[in-house]
Amino acid sequence: MLGFVESVRNSFAFLPTLGFQEVSASEEKVLFRKDRWGVGVHHEMPGFELGASLYCNDTRYSLGEVLRVADPSMTEYMDASARTADFVALGVSSLAELVQQHVLPLMRGENEFVAELERGRREFGEATNVAFARQRAMAAFQHRDYATAAKWYGMVEDKLTAVERKRLLIARQHSK
Repeated sequence: MLGFVESVRNSFAFLPTLGFQEVSASEEKVLFRKDRWGVGVHHEMPGFELGASLYCNDTRYSLGEVLRVADPSMTEYMDASARTADFVALGVSSLAELVQQHVLPLMRGENEFVAELERGRREFGEATNVAFARQRAMAAFQHRDYATAAKWYGMVEDKLTAVERKRLLIARQHSK
């Protein structure tokens, strides 16, 4: 195989020294737990996606979510794809560095950290929904489907730019 489990055990060897125990291991996922915290590393098929997650009790946070809270400049983080043993080892090593540098320090102030993760999750979800509504509204407006444009713009009316508010007004006028 690609040596995923061995790579995780080697690169994340710092976790047992911090009290984490390996609780499960397969060629697709290795999970470490300590009290209410968990760190999972995954290599999922068929896309060979390589990534990590943080668990607080039973709530899973992707590494991308955690990094957005830890360092707002890391908004573009994406899981990697690793199809060879060399890329698996390199990718797992990079994930271990990110966890050590950005995740573990935040876990020390755990109550504030969990609150920040939840706030970050809500804000990211809201921003994604607003972007989706804007995209749909603009497409409908360009196709002169004013009723649909008004519906989508109306869903995020409090987040609209001046230009979008003008389009909403036009769409509402034309859909009557």
